[in-house]
Amino acid sequence: LANMFRMRFEEGPKITYRTHWFILFLKLFIPSAIMAGILIVWLLRLISMIQILPMGVFNIFILVLGLGDLAAWIYQYLDWRNDYYEVTLDQVVDVYKKPLGREERQAAPLKNVQSIEFKRKGILGLILNFGTVFIRVGDFELTFDNVFNPAEIQRDLFHRIAERDFREKQEVLSEEKERLTDWIEAYHHYQEEVKQDQNPAPPSND
Repeated sequence: LANMFRMRFEEGPKITYRTHWFILFLKLFIPSAIMAGILIVWLLRLISMIQILPMGVFNIFILVLGLGDLAAWIYQYLDWRNDYYEVTLDQVVDVYKKPLGREERQAAPLKNVQSIEFKRKGILGLILNFGTVFIRVGDFELTFDNVFNPAEIQRDLFHRIAERDFREKQEVLSEEKERLTDWIEAYHHYQEEVKQDQNPAPPSND
């Protein structure tokens, strides 16, 4: 339950973002309103304020409608939950999957990111603090649509890019240090060989 409506969470080095809860609210509004209507009609029938069908038939009818509406509610929730974005140590990922459908993924390496911008949409976007993050990667643009606090996501991305650049520089320095160590060892070995050639061991008296 703690993860049902979270819009940002971290799992190790991976950060996952979902679209804003307002988008979920829009998706669930109609199924929730229908469910409320079904409940009201059932209560009115229960206290005999309306007389529609025999009670047994009416209950079966209401149950079927309720189950169908619940299925629609779950579908809309899963549709919101399955549309998410990820930032890992070395790439950004856009994941889109319809319930019972095929998953679609778009990924781009952080090293190819050229620019990161965000835009909040309209008054609701400003009040509720959601918008779209635009990530320019080479010749195409990756977007995180309708995400909460796009400015924070932009900071996360800049931070990950800086971390990646730092790791890459450290790896280059480590490789250079290893090469230098190998060169020094080879040089000392060469010097030892030169000394041995210049000062050969005296011949044995035997």
